Amino acid sequence: NYSIREKGEIYAYQDDTEIIRAAKEYGALPLMPLTTLTPQGVSDIELAYSILLNEDYQDKLLTQFIEILKAKGYYGVNIFFNLLTEDNQRLYIDFTKRISERLRKEDILLFITINYRTREINNKIEVEQVNYSELNNYVDEMTFIKFAWGTNYEPPGPVSNINNIKAVVDYVKTQVPADKIVIGKPTLGYDWQLPHIPNKNNASSLSLKS
Repeated sequence: NYSIREKGEIYAYQDDTEIIRAAKEYGALPLMPLTTLTPQGVSDIELAYSILLNEDYQDKLLTQFIEILKAKGYYGVNIFFNLLTEDNQRLYIDFTKRISERLRKEDILLFITINYRTREINNKIEVEQVNYSELNNYVDEMTFIKFAWGTNYEPPGPVSNINNIKAVVDYVKTQVPADKIVIGKPTLGYDWQLPHIPNKNNASSLSLKS
């Protein structure tokens, strides 16, 4: 993870040289992952908005990640949108357009990964009403995945609910060509405490090795 920090600075916490080399050996395109997550995997809302609302920070961010991308040998960037909603979508769309215009001049691929939002109202699943057709104009591909965190306070249930995924796909494919839509799945599980006691129990995540 390359983490966006204050004023558009970028920090890396791992050496990615080996995984980039291995990706190329297997014919995979290495993409530079860019998020506003802290090293502990916590979403930083204030930081995200500080970048979205400041074009100077965006320019600094762009210049930095293009330099890193070229130096490391990445073919493109994958930017994670964790807080995209129908209320703030204009900020994200403008941000994506600004990045896209710069990257196309550099012949760099642009991917986005979206933490999709759904809600159940009257036994019907509703999807966040985001204008994906406009976002589609600026990206090479978009991935939809429900982010999963280290600790879960919800009642026991699937990490990725297939009914929610279907609702998202049905909505997005009316706006975006199918070959530009990717569905992601978190590769972890949870160690649920049973019986579940609301507002008291929580579940710790389990990795693939666990």
